[in-house]
Amino acid sequence: MTEKPSHPLKFLSGFEDSRPDAYHHVDVAYAEEWIRGEKILNIGCWTGSFEAISSGLPQKAFALDQDINALGIARAAHPSVSFVNGNLFELPFQDNSFDTVLLFTVFEHLGGREQEALQEINRVLISGGKLVLSTPHSHWLHGIMDIAHWMVDHRHFHEKEIEGHLNSTEFKLIRLDLKGKWVSTLCIPLFYLGKYFCRTNIYKSSWYKRLLLNESSRPGFRDIYLVAEKSEAPLI
Repeated sequence: MTEKPSHPLKFLSGFEDSRPDAYHHVDVAYAEEWIRGEKILNIGCWTGSFEAISSGLPQKAFALDQDINALGIARAAHPSVSFVNGNLFELPFQDNSFDTVLLFTVFEHLGGREQEALQEINRVLISGGKLVLSTPHSHWLHGIMDIAHWMVDHRHFHEKEIEGHLNSTEFKLIRLDLKGKWVSTLCIPLFYLGKYFCRTNIYKSSWYKRLLLNESSRPGFRDIYLVAEKSEAPLI
């Protein structure tokens, strides 16, 4: 079967900055337990919004993205973080380099190359290292409201599908949560309207942050959040 092309995020001049949106706050809350004091790599860091609000970052953190324009904003905002221009499928790091890898809202853009990406992440993690990941969950309402899902194959996943990918690449799922309900799902078209017609991001507004954080504190259906562990190296 022919793989579908991936659709990486496009840098939109006049819209992008390093200020975190509501989802970065959800990401940080979910990840902080797994990054405090660890050597971490944040893949798909974009403009460095996650790094802007995470108090749990180690003194020396690494972050990677393939868009040089987004990295320019990130580097200017956070000079203490090592921002690297690179490709998820050919990570410019040695084997067993990191305790934790973060992969927020990237998995859905890989166009059928999910296992290839997970294998490369597995390579740079230490034995027993953690992968913290978020990606859209397959739900009928989310499928309708997510404009990118039906325009550019912004993929949505079932839990069993994700677990299958993890098992096939020597990861063990240790936690999975579903987050986001009506607010986060129904506001997706408003986000795209604001982005492309007004160059404004409703996800960065204080009212949306309050609503999303409240909604994300309870089980939902829109997004998958998970933690997986790299299998221990076999004894020889």
